[in-house]
Amino acid sequence: MQRFSPAIRSFERLQASDGLLITADHWQRTQTYHRQRQNFYYQSLHQAGIVSGLGVTLAKAPADIDARFRDGRWIQVQPGIAIDAQGNPIVVTEPYRFQVQSRCMAGDRKTVYIVLNYVDPDELRHPAGRDWVKEMFRIVEKTTLDVLDVELCRIHLTPGEQKLLMAADVFAPSPNSLDLTYRQTSRSAPEGIVSIAHLVDASASLSAARGGLTYLLQAVNALYPSLLGEPTILNVPLDALTGQRLLQRDLLYVSDDHLPHLSPALQSGLRNYLKAGGVLLVAVDGENSRQAELGKIRQELLTALAEAENDPSVATVRGSVRTEIAAIETEMNQFVEKSRLSIATLSHQLGIYLHGSGDVSFDHPLRTTPFLFSRWPNIGTQPLHLFCWGGIVLMVGDLAQVWGPDKDGTRSRETIRTAHELGINLLHYAWRRRQLVQLQQGSSTEITASSTDSLTDQATSRSP
Repeated sequence: MQRFSPAIRSFERLQASDGLLITADHWQRTQTYHRQRQNFYYQSLHQAGIVSGLGVTLAKAPADIDARFRDGRWIQVQPGIAIDAQGNPIVVTEPYRFQVQSRCMAGDRKTVYIVLNYVDPDELRHPAGRDWVKEMFRIVEKTTLDVLDVELCRIHLTPGEQKLLMAADVFAPSPNSLDLTYRQTSRSAPEGIVSIAHLVDASASLSAARGGLTYLLQAVNALYPSLLGEPTILNVPLDALTGQRLLQRDLLYVSDDHLPHLSPALQSGLRNYLKAGGVLLVAVDGENSRQAELGKIRQELLTALAEAENDPSVATVRGSVRTEIAAIETEMNQFVEKSRLSIATLSHQLGIYLHGSGDVSFDHPLRTTPFLFSRWPNIGTQPLHLFCWGGIVLMVGDLAQVWGPDKDGTRSRETIRTAHELGINLLHYAWRRRQLVQLQQGSSTEITASSTDSLTDQATSRSP
């Protein structure tokens, strides 16, 4: 997912005065100025996409076309309006028929995209003497998307001379059918796009956390529209060098099981990642430890104690039950403390000094932004623990399992929503931290004051 930002350059407008001779160049540059201002406004505050219409359906080949082109691969784009990433309005006033020409020659399938592009009439040839020109559009069939493309639909082609189909299930289109599920609607632009990377072992299957992270990125768009989740999660193999793509990700999810297996090259990559403002989320999965068993026993004892609170016949055993609960909580806390100490070992490997104990204060962004948490929620029968040392966050408890679907149907809506809100706090913290660190680091290109458009020197010279 790409976000198109306006170019950082000054606008130039005509300085009118009495007696000024208006030429065609003057008039043309004045019109360009107003267009650029309008586009600049849209690029800054809005997201490209479809405003209305532009449906896509199957169509018959034109009656006057040769029989060999009547191959069942014609589509029709309905009238509608869109705005591209530069802020250019695209208006399709009549149905437009189009033949899909791509074929899948090898492999399982090939994805093609039907996109809409704005065409600037200034870039086209026109007959001499014409005073008015119409802004145009172009419908293109592509195998990769560009930032200026407005996607109308995509088609997953299978090998052979396959005819196109209407999707029987519009939410899960089959191969060779029209897939409209990826179309973007024009709307207000989010503050930013948050992206995730996942440290994986190439020799093992992807962990369940991967699915949870995917569902969390989807939840961001619905629960906190100011932040947009980048749907593609970058896999970072344990045995590979980290590159520029990792430095562009806000959060790297790492299971604590992988910490003992970090190669020197990967340690160097993680060090650079943290310096660039990235956040390393180290997750300790309590489900695969004794913590799960202890949490279940503790919950059963607490339930039994509450039910027998007014029963005098069991008054003599209440003390021993409380003692047992305290012993269980002590062991669970020892596990948490051991996990916290493992971060000290990691920081030593990365050559990073950690300040403080990692306790998250009540005014820390992880607790307050955008959702407020006075205490961390429970994951099943286990309490969740979060610790933070700037770019390193330790999460004890498998929160990722709650972000995804509940196959057993035992989780309440409140539990799922709470997990999503805390996950969004984690993503917002990672996105905001990387943003602030990048702003602090500045640019390697220095511009002298004389080469800028600033009035600072003039204003300063008039100061007493």
